[in-house]
Amino acid sequence: MAGESESETRFQLQELVDGGNTEILDAQIQSSSTANAGELYQELMATAPYLSDVVLGSSISKEEVLVDAMIRDILVANLQSAKSDELLDLLEQRADPLPEYMWAEIMQGATITGAKENLESELVHWMQEKYRHRNNVLRLYLNDLNSTAAMNGLLAFLLEESTFESLWQLTMLKASMNDFTDARAIIAQMAVAFENDPEQISEIAGLSDFVDILESVSSDFNGSYQPSNNNIPALEGLYSANRGISGVLSRNYLVHGNELEYDEPIHGDEILKAGNKLRGKNGSGVSVANTLLTILPNPAHDFFIVETSTDDFGLSLQMVTSLGQTIIAQSVNTRKSVVVTKDLKPGLYFVQLVKQDKVLATEKIVIK
Repeated sequence: MAGESESETRFQLQELVDGGNTEILDAQIQSSSTANAGELYQELMATAPYLSDVVLGSSISKEEVLVDAMIRDILVANLQSAKSDELLDLLEQRADPLPEYMWAEIMQGATITGAKENLESELVHWMQEKYRHRNNVLRLYLNDLNSTAAMNGLLAFLLEESTFESLWQLTMLKASMNDFTDARAIIAQMAVAFENDPEQISEIAGLSDFVDILESVSSDFNGSYQPSNNNIPALEGLYSANRGISGVLSRNYLVHGNELEYDEPIHGDEILKAGNKLRGKNGSGVSVANTLLTILPNPAHDFFIVETSTDDFGLSLQMVTSLGQTIIAQSVNTRKSVVVTKDLKPGLYFVQLVKQDKVLATEKIVIK
């Protein structure tokens, strides 16, 4: 069920994104001229909200064809664009900067999930379900290594999945059973299936070398191999070559045999390290800490309090509508400022911390 749903969702996504052919649509954009700007605009809007980052990037760069209002409409219709730093960087590089109100309209997509993202999330869900099912089958086998039914179920599942990952796992499963003939047959199958991917072909060659090493060493009843002096240099060579999975497997066996000390690296999330990057003609390229501007309460009714984390009081606060109209402006003389909003219409607004016409920070505020 999960595998079928994953395939159906993946096919649906492939058919919808860029009308089913990113290369053709991107080529249309690259070869477009002002004469067919209207036709191109209509096609891109008709394909929304399923435009890829490749097509969106080309659209943004085609400034002489897709004018500000057109590119604004295209990006607003594809909400995922507001979440891509690469696309926003391209937008900032346009020779004729977008008006601030257009930026505000585009950036509203940063907090809204679009149809393309929903479908991608559904695909991830079914992929996770499929892997969960596979792990359950694997657990059954590991709990009873002598269970023919569990083994056959795992073999069938991996073979049916036929991804690069499942096939190398199937190869290793066959090797653990000392069935090196089948292991090499699967490697040969992988070489044909992924012949157009140089990186994966390199991984397959490394996997083949690793299976050769396994066959040369002794194993106990459950396929647990112990490196020997004869194959340690070969394992070290595979590990040093860093050819994907064969390097990982070789490293694990060297660690298991106490021939290598290895500390798993910890990778921090870059998002946690970075500040908010302001977007638009005033905030282009400015990185600020998340604590520079805090608004409470939010949503608000009659008033809200703005707290800044700076002692520079030569600043001003501006409250701006989604159309870029400044409706409130007041100086900042203390770290906490009260902004009265009882006469404002309900809706979404933007509060900006400004110094000498330069926006230092922006936060959204909802007025009820």
